[in-house]
Amino acid sequence: LVLEIELIPASVGASRNERPRVVFTSDGRSHVVWAKGEFGSESAVLSSASPEGIYDPAIPLSGGTPGVLTGEGYGPTISTSGSFLVAAWEDRITQNSGAWVIRSTDAGLGWESPMRADPQTAELRDYTCVGLFPDGGLSQIWMKYDANYANPRTEWTREATGGGFEDPVVATAAAGLVCECCSPYQVILDDGETVLLAFR
Repeated sequence: LVLEIELIPASVGASRNERPRVVFTSDGRSHVVWAKGEFGSESAVLSSASPEGIYDPAIPLSGGTPGVLTGEGYGPTISTSGSFLVAAWEDRITQNSGAWVIRSTDAGLGWESPMRADPQTAELRDYTCVGLFPDGGLSQIWMKYDANYANPRTEWTREATGGGFEDPVVATAAAGLVCECCSPYQVILDDGETVLLAFR
């Protein structure tokens, strides 16, 4: 009912700032992820704030991965569970686009290297949405198309024991019935076993 003063984690200037998403970790800090840069060469960046709302300078998350897809519903996503923090994005390669993810185990103080969650087959992927199991395990969904942007369906995968990701499964009831311009969304319940997926 009472709005606090507007907080600005991103500086203005020549670079574009697109599709911000925010989460709060258990220590009371907020974390904002967004796509930053010139069109065609965007990167995923993150800025974290103290409980008082003072934001640190943005740090790059996507590293040497091939760009970040932006526009419409595309762009980085973020999720948290306890002190775990995870961000995800799609890259800009058109015929073999990748779904990337990066994780922090200490509420954003340090970050692991980016990992590619998809099986790297020659298909189109976008509208990624990342989630975290209570133990910090990764869960990721995305929209996948055939090479000519036909037959849209939503795929889901999770981090495999020992590293990497399991082979994705089609998580929607029937191919061709998924709206190809609306982002899917996932929620992982505290039981660590139930994943809810919403799509149009």
